[in-house]
Amino acid sequence: MLLMAFPVASQEMILVDFPGGMPQADGWKWEYFSDRVMGGRSDLVPPAITGAGADQALRLSGKVDTRGGGFLLARIRHERGPVDASAYKGVEVTIEAPAGGSYFLHLRTADTRAPWSCYDAPLEWPGGKTTLRVPWSSFKGENTGRRIIRLEALQSVALVAAWKDFQADLLIYRLSYYLAGGRARGPRLGCPAGCSPADIPVPRCRWSPCPSSTSLLRRNGRARRRADRRADNRSRAAARRSPRCRQGRIGRSSRAASAPP
Repeated sequence: MLLMAFPVASQEMILVDFPGGMPQADGWKWEYFSDRVMGGRSDLVPPAITGAGADQALRLSGKVDTRGGGFLLARIRHERGPVDASAYKGVEVTIEAPAGGSYFLHLRTADTRAPWSCYDAPLEWPGGKTTLRVPWSSFKGENTGRRIIRLEALQSVALVAAWKDFQADLLIYRLSYYLAGGRARGPRLGCPAGCSPADIPVPRCRWSPCPSSTSLLRRNGRARRRADRRADNRSRAAARRSPRCRQGRIGRSSRAASAPP
């Protein structure tokens, strides 16, 4: 499982930045629940924002009990439909917790219709405060109709304490989709006052009012359709060149020549 620690980068779509004064990006909403929604026994302490300034974070805490479920969950969901995150490489989180816990990232898409279906990846570190980058390839489907995440249809990201009896205490400082490589252009979701649009990537959200992101999506859509048409043309040309196809044409022409007038 590939989990890497990196310094925070500017090439990202920021969803949550408590130290930066952004508890949630525009159009996103926090949700909290435990396995008691399905008859479990875990006890969720109502999440609250703790600390101030650079130490401000959301605390997810409580007792995880695996008898009948075994999870506590804090989820941030986009309220206005799926978000296209295909331009990004994965999820970056800045978190803090004591050693010995069991924490995960969960993604939901338009394909995860059942309450228990998701794409999940473990968060493994020795405890304390850290920043982790989790690439899309680390997420595995659980009760999903598709094995591979449909990145253009992401709906929510959740931090979960699960699958082990323990006292959870997780501080969530920051959450984003990270972009490795060159910079994109345009404003991001929830851009705080004073940010520079030239330094911030396009959010790739189909509900974004940003004209540059809308035109980018339109260009990408046209490019994909052209590529699909070229692939179809190549397939048909290859089929016409195949020996079986040529033999069929020869057979038809010979039968036509031998047919009585």
